[in-house]
Amino acid sequence: MRNSVLAVGLGVPLMAGVQDPYEAVQRLMATPVISATRVLQAWDWAPATVHVVDKEQIRRRRYRSLLELLEDLPEFKVDRASDYDSYHAITVRGIRGQTRLVILLDGVRIAGPTNEPVPLLENFPLQQAFRVEVMVGPGSALFGADAFAGVVNIISRGPEEGRSGEWALEGGDARSRRTSLFHHQPLGDEGSLRLLAFRAGDPQPDPMEAWPGEWGAGLAAHRAGTFRDLSGGLVTPSAPVDAALTQPLDATGFLVGVRLKGFEAFLFQRDSAFPSSVANRPDYSIYNDAALLGVRQTTLSAAFRWEEGDWGHLSTLTGQRFSLDPASNYRNAITRYEPGYEYMASTTLRWEQQVTWHTSTMTLHGGWFLEGQESIAKTPDLQEPVQGQGPIRGKLLGTTLDADIYSLREGVLGANLQGQRRVGDQLELTLGARWERHGRYGSTLHPRLGLVWKPQPRATWKLLYGSAYLAPSPFDAYNHYGTFQADGAGGYQSDFWHLPNPGLRPMRLTTGELAHYRTVGAWLFGGTAFATEARHLFGVASDAASTRMYGGQFKGWPVAFIEVPVNQGALRLHGLTLQAERVREWSPRRRLRAGLHASWVEGRLDATGRGPWAEAPYISPLSTRLQADLDWESWSLSARWILTSQQRLLPLESADSTRRETLPGFGRLDLTATCRFKRGLEAYGRLENALDARYRGVPPQSRINPLEFQGTPQPARRWSLGVELRW
Repeated sequence: MRNSVLAVGLGVPLMAGVQDPYEAVQRLMATPVISATRVLQAWDWAPATVHVVDKEQIRRRRYRSLLELLEDLPEFKVDRASDYDSYHAITVRGIRGQTRLVILLDGVRIAGPTNEPVPLLENFPLQQAFRVEVMVGPGSALFGADAFAGVVNIISRGPEEGRSGEWALEGGDARSRRTSLFHHQPLGDEGSLRLLAFRAGDPQPDPMEAWPGEWGAGLAAHRAGTFRDLSGGLVTPSAPVDAALTQPLDATGFLVGVRLKGFEAFLFQRDSAFPSSVANRPDYSIYNDAALLGVRQTTLSAAFRWEEGDWGHLSTLTGQRFSLDPASNYRNAITRYEPGYEYMASTTLRWEQQVTWHTSTMTLHGGWFLEGQESIAKTPDLQEPVQGQGPIRGKLLGTTLDADIYSLREGVLGANLQGQRRVGDQLELTLGARWERHGRYGSTLHPRLGLVWKPQPRATWKLLYGSAYLAPSPFDAYNHYGTFQADGAGGYQSDFWHLPNPGLRPMRLTTGELAHYRTVGAWLFGGTAFATEARHLFGVASDAASTRMYGGQFKGWPVAFIEVPVNQGALRLHGLTLQAERVREWSPRRRLRAGLHASWVEGRLDATGRGPWAEAPYISPLSTRLQADLDWESWSLSARWILTSQQRLLPLESADSTRRETLPGFGRLDLTATCRFKRGLEAYGRLENALDARYRGVPPQSRINPLEFQGTPQPARRWSLGVELRW
């Protein structure tokens, strides 16, 4: 079991120069992955379910963001413009939330430092990726907190790429525009420099064109400057309102990375902005350019590695910074359509040591880490943007009351150990665990077990067990929101506040999984079955009936109802995914890869821990993906079709308290075509939702929260054209 130790990993072209169909599909099985064990090994031996998308597939399908890549994977469900804090909502095997995924760049975390929600727009670019590995299932035994539903690892191009680069320019409907510049420069025999800059802006189409019934009342309110409050009255805000409905998306950033013999480092900064009115009806929320949430993320990481004989060592120092733009604000019925400014920030510094020892039949991998965390939890709606200098302070919107600002300093330490033992040529056993201790919520221990059996070269069986935990981030535990109104006697009163609970504990999850893969000629067949249980879920409850921390008051004034975040309930999920993939190559410039994936997921949720068990929300129990990618001389064509069953909402049916209300399922077709010219010039076109299907996504509390759409309208047909120059 002689594997490359602690390596970033080098890819193998799936079909470079291959004309034997059996050899082509075997290369697919042998694709190297590192995210399953943090040690490079073949895909079919990896003790996890891992999807691999290489740079050729990224270019062929013209993925512009990590979100588009995930949307094409089995067991993933993406509801666009359906989450208040991360814009798009991602569900993996029935577990909803982008914060349930850990996102890595070459093994280093690049999402929220303390797991703040961040939008998956084009702020996670793929232009410099050699491949992307997506491990589905619990990953805390390897990657610690928050690797709850999966791990996404973007692997950068390395020195083996040679001198190369690309410049791309794209434009499309609604005046959308994107441009990026990437250059990779070798430095000696074992070093390289990579530079990336990108900018993307999407005003998005006029929603009245595709969904006039949903947006007509909102357009009239914006033009009149008068909106409805939650009691049915009319409100005319003092802050200006643009008559046009706008919901722009923006992302910019840069990356500088260097690799030398035994040393690598990168600096990655990205900014993004999206509408704060997301998922809300336009007659209850203002859709203007000024009503946005802006996020800046910066990651600086340096690592030193060495290998000598059977030993390998990796030392990594990483600093991260996250901040919500102080000008970020909400304007909706809750704020009475005035800007309610919010702020949050975090900084982390992590030092990690990893050591690997390996022989021909065994690999031991382990290490430890220390991390310091400083954070300012998300504030409630404030009268004015916070100032960039000095202590963070502000007044609650519509009052003279000082806002509570929660500033936290916390420490985390942990250690992990994993062993892999190869028994003969057919069997490999993986056993590992990770222990972590956090200054606020204590210790966690999460084991994993994997058994991979290859009774013959063309067949693989995997029996897997894993566990994970989701940390109660400052956002989860300390986020608070609500409003005060004058009580007519010189004081204040409130109908509702959501207030912090510092005692919130981690969510926990365990998963068992059985997978089988077999090649038959040019075909790869596979199936994966899983069962998952999540406990101590993050929920909300009446403070009076649970923590009793506030006694019906906040800031000394009466509040009719106070809710707090609590751990309660359990979620049980199970599912099955079947796949069939065909790999065929007639010549190096004529190749086809086509696949069919059918996924079924079902589950039950006990939301309170006291019953009853009801259907799991936010899922489409059945989904089918049919995908085909064809290279033919100077042309590349890609088609991806998804068909889903009914989509479950959060509210229960009135006639049956164990069944969820639903939205219709949908079918969607995406097409991409590329033509290659001489001297590295390429032209391409994209057609999203080519059949112009009208369908809806699942917002957080549809049919419960009156502000929300009864199912978020999803994008109608969109097109874009682009050129790319490669060298």
